[in-house]
Amino acid sequence: MVSSTVDRALMLFAVFLLPLNFVSIYRSFQNPSGWRACYFRSAVLAVLFISLSTILALSELHHIPANIDTSELEEMKFQLAKLEIILEESRASLDSKTLQLEESNKMIEEMDKKIESLQKTLNDAKVQNGGSSFLDERFKTMEDEMEGVINEQWIQVQQLEQSLQMTKVMTSRAKKKASSVNHGKSQLAECPMLKLQYSIKLAMEMNEYTAPLANEELIFFLASALVVFPLMMAWVLCSTCFDRSEQ
Repeated sequence: MVSSTVDRALMLFAVFLLPLNFVSIYRSFQNPSGWRACYFRSAVLAVLFISLSTILALSELHHIPANIDTSELEEMKFQLAKLEIILEESRASLDSKTLQLEESNKMIEEMDKKIESLQKTLNDAKVQNGGSSFLDERFKTMEDEMEGVINEQWIQVQQLEQSLQMTKVMTSRAKKKASSVNHGKSQLAECPMLKLQYSIKLAMEMNEYTAPLANEELIFFLASALVVFPLMMAWVLCSTCFDRSEQ
């Protein structure tokens, strides 16, 4: 990233500033007293080059894709709203399944108590009737029925626990996606260079003639030109004032 920034800075330096420096050197050959002004202009060029490289390097360090258009931002907002809805639904489902799990545990405890009560009643009946075989068969049938009910309830409890874990995983993923979308939007607003490129891209896309030309290279060139041109004009003005003061 940083190497590409330096290459672009060198290209802009060569395109905008070197021709002016060559003109100044040619004038200094014609006027021997202008060598001091030539040295001054070279120093100004070096300062401008370092400033431009620093600006572009800082913009690359906070690099976010500058080709985010309006539709993509709207899509990000839509995805964020959708994730928030999924998060709320997951929370509601989690609360509902937790309540169902608690109710199932209560039912199992009540059934255990009923089984203990039936066993006690059967034992008392056996003692009173001298161990009747009919009561043994009846107790065996009731015991099998209660065991089947308990197994069914236990399967439902396990299914609820699995769905509870899945709901927790989905909730965690939704939170991560929502936080990543918010982080991307905040980074886009923090970088002035990318904000300038994004504004130029929107302005070009609003015009039907310039919309086909709105590519990344041209947008970077225009944004860099908006930064370089004021510096170049200041350099020309300073050079002119210095030449006049020497004359």
